[in-house]
Amino acid sequence: MGCNIAIMKRFLPLFILIGLIKGGGSFYLSPGLQIGMSTKGNLFLSTQVTFGYVGNSYIPIGITTGVRWYKVQKKWEKYRYNDLQIWPIIFGIGFGQMHDKDGNKSFRFKTGVGFFGYLTYDYTTSFDIAKHNIGLIGVLPLAPTFTIEGAL
Repeated sequence: MGCNIAIMKRFLPLFILIGLIKGGGSFYLSPGLQIGMSTKGNLFLSTQVTFGYVGNSYIPIGITTGVRWYKVQKKWEKYRYNDLQIWPIIFGIGFGQMHDKDGNKSFRFKTGVGFFGYLTYDYTTSFDIAKHNIGLIGVLPLAPTFTIEGAL
């Protein structure tokens, strides 16, 4: 049973993508830069990129990958994260995982409000340094000039 779940998790993004393509719409790419503070008082910086899709409902769905650095004492600690998010223009939510340099994983939840610049909150379950974070992120959604319906 566990093996089947692992296999399904690998192919889930492919099934989602096929469903999105059949529905019509367009893809977008959105880079972002973030600065913020954890509730432990640690400054953080993040870079991320989202590959997303906007269908006929005009609700963007995206897959985000990013890197975050926390300043701890006098050094920077690096974490990677991946999220699945729904971000309808003014506000949104996302769920995913954060990974430390040793490969330890933590569940991640994020939310935010704004327009091209967002006030954000994110939470991780396992990393004490990064449990609660508040930040500002600037994004630049880049939409291609073609739609799926026009390309097929």
